[in-house]
Amino acid sequence: MPRQVVAFTCGYFFGVILGLVYATLTVTIAAAITYKVASLFQQSYIASKYKKQLTKLHNFLSVDTFLKALVIRLLPVGSNFLTNILAGIANIPLRPYIAGSCLGFIPQMAIFSLAGSGVKLADSAHIGAAAILFLIATIIGYHLYKTRKSELN
Repeated sequence: MPRQVVAFTCGYFFGVILGLVYATLTVTIAAAITYKVASLFQQSYIASKYKKQLTKLHNFLSVDTFLKALVIRLLPVGSNFLTNILAGIANIPLRPYIAGSCLGFIPQMAIFSLAGSGVKLADSAHIGAAAILFLIATIIGYHLYKTRKSELN
């Protein structure tokens, strides 16, 4: 289930604050469970078939895992389910991955919990929130790029 639906539903039933807390905990726990189940398949046919790609993914995400997971979660694109499966199969470090994911979930959880609770958000508020999330992700991405570039030199 998309995390936005979880946040909207929690906001509707529990209000903004509790909805935000419950939704964030729910999607974080779901991410950890999906990761752990996927990690059981590290030796599977799929993992052996795509070993080269998974090794590249592991090497990339194993450095600054927290920040990279945060950036991935701040961007409102992609599939959480697929991201968690790939992270589990690629054996990305669990704790920083889940911590970065949890923190990265919060902005969208807040927006959809507000919407679910009945608080009317103007279109400009949605656009502003999206712009801020994009700016934060860009800044962190640039930092990671510069750090990684200096490590390679």
